[in-house]
Amino acid sequence: MANVRSTQELLKSFEDFMKGLDWSKPPHSLYVPVEYILTLGGKRIRPISLLHISQILDGNTEASMHAACGLELFHNFSLIHDDIMDQSELRRSKATVHKKYGLNAAILSGDVMMIESMYYISQAEKRSGKTGLMDLFVQTAREVCEGQAMDMDFEDRSELNYAEYLEMIRLKTAVLLAFGFKAAAIVSDQMDSADLLYDLGIYTGLAFQLEDDWLDFYAEEPAFGKIKGGDILNAKKSGLILELMEELNDYEKSEFINWYQQERDDTIRISKMTGYFNQYAIQEKFKQRIFTFQKKAFDCIDQSKLNDDQKKKLIEFITGIFGRKI
Repeated sequence: MANVRSTQELLKSFEDFMKGLDWSKPPHSLYVPVEYILTLGGKRIRPISLLHISQILDGNTEASMHAACGLELFHNFSLIHDDIMDQSELRRSKATVHKKYGLNAAILSGDVMMIESMYYISQAEKRSGKTGLMDLFVQTAREVCEGQAMDMDFEDRSELNYAEYLEMIRLKTAVLLAFGFKAAAIVSDQMDSADLLYDLGIYTGLAFQLEDDWLDFYAEEPAFGKIKGGDILNAKKSGLILELMEELNDYEKSEFINWYQQERDDTIRISKMTGYFNQYAIQEKFKQRIFTFQKKAFDCIDQSKLNDDQKKKLIEFITGIFGRKI
């Protein structure tokens, strides 16, 4: 593989491509909010994963860039609408689109991002000369909506189990990463490894999201824009909470849920949750769940029909994701 570029170089190329998109056209009320959310930053892990894996597989560079653009536009569309449904006021410490531009503008700008994402996916299919990208995208978009619906339903339920939570984050989060991994295989004409790469994306996405849950409470320094223990303070049913509930009997679970939903003192919440987690060794048990998905991810690479050099580079890349270096 000649001219293998680092993730930083790929990120710059991707950002340059995105900056080349024209959001200055009228009506400005439609396109200015689009430009705004796309400039809020982030690691761009989804498009960069697609570009990096395509590079490892010697894929079509132009098609990969268009697919990555479509993926990022869809992801940001989903963020706009998620923020509306969650009534969130901040994203990355800045005003959410609906708070800055109004509810109607946010809904419509999100809609046009969805349409634009479909255009770029279709362009990727055209430039690669391969079929299957749009079908995969439609499946992924549908599943993301299903995951968001599950997430909203969970808010009205006092109880849910770990398996349900896992399915929700698979649909809401992991399938987007899996789309990028399989799309890279499609534009690289590596269909004999496409399904395993999709599974690799699912396991990587699950491990990454569960790690987010773990870091929310146990990270020494919270990620940018986040508050330490934010999920606990907001009474969210995160992976850590569901791990704890797996350890409780029916009576203990009922008592815990009542307290968890009603306690208003932040100091007491954090203190008592620390006690619960220590008592049931939740930190270690949940970390082991994360390791299980990480192992499944690496098993996918091992089982693929990629050559040894490609496997080595893919292992390095996935290790970087798990180490939060990408």
